[in-house]
Amino acid sequence: MRWEKLFGIITRCDRVLKENKRIADLIELNYFGFLIHHSVFLRILKK
Repeated sequence: MRWEKLFGIITRCDRVLKENKRIADLIELNYFGFLIHHSVFLRILKK
């Protein structure tokens, strides 16, 4: 296998991992936002 090809595969994997991390971060943010919003909503309902 030539170095250029190997390097291309490595950079592509790196890019995919970065994209996945960004998606995971977005999901995490949305999830925490939802939890906080939901707990505030429940607190308002209980009063």
